Amino acid sequence: MSSQPLMLLHAKYESRMDDVADIWRSVIVPANFTLFQLHIVLHEVFQLIESDDSTHSFRPAKSIYPEHNFTYFEPVSPAKVTQGWMKEIAHGVYIDRSLCGGGSSDASLVRIVRDDRVYRLDDHFFVSPLLMYGFEGAHTPRQEILIECKHIFTSARSTSTPRVVAGAGHITQQCTEANQVDIEMLQAAFKKSHQWHGDVCCVCTRYQSAHHRTCQSQHCLKMDRGRAQSEEDVHEAWWFNRHSSTDDLPSLLTRGPCNFTALEDGERVCHAFIA
Repeated sequence: MSSQPLMLLHAKYESRMDDVADIWRSVIVPANFTLFQLHIVLHEVFQLIESDDSTHSFRPAKSIYPEHNFTYFEPVSPAKVTQGWMKEIAHGVYIDRSLCGGGSSDASLVRIVRDDRVYRLDDHFFVSPLLMYGFEGAHTPRQEILIECKHIFTSARSTSTPRVVAGAGHITQQCTEANQVDIEMLQAAFKKSHQWHGDVCCVCTRYQSAHHRTCQSQHCLKMDRGRAQSEEDVHEAWWFNRHSSTDDLPSLLTRGPCNFTALEDGERVCHAFIA
């Protein structure tokens, strides 16, 4: 049996209140999990409440390329693509102008969206150790969780079920006496939620009614979405397509933390991925 790459992730709830105790979880997750699957894992270990109106997104917490300042990972709506609000520039990578009202060319409103059903944990964490998760609903204030990849290793024990290693604190219970986390209870919930029911994958089981006997969810794990593009290829695709988003991006790019200067068309960035 071939070894399976695994990642030890440390997820810490980012609270804006000084008197809230640290809320965190450490979880071992298969490296081939998609970021959408990580979204589900975070909901399970922090016991977040998901509803029809809730939204989520990931963003790089450490910028490698300047456009990471306005890059997000989230599910891509086919309607936005067909209506022209989003343009695919590489596999699973889109320029999003849906926030630009009235034809605005304001660069601060342009986003790069990477479909989190295409991008996997190893696509991001092999490049950068940090990732920020944001979650909010119509009646739920925005919550953020900082995820750090602590360790990457292999195991001959093949599994598709995450393993909870440790944790402390509760988002819904802020009192200090409720600070202990029931690891065994969380692990039992993990095993139940990651079981396939016949031919129906665990994600489709979660997002469709129980009477379905086949995978029908738009997030189905059996759907082959292909592999994500490399960071360098995405940067190059972004650079060549930037004029379709806004006509004034060079100044934005030069303000990035990497201090890149504007390139001439045709030039390629050669940059080591420094996490």
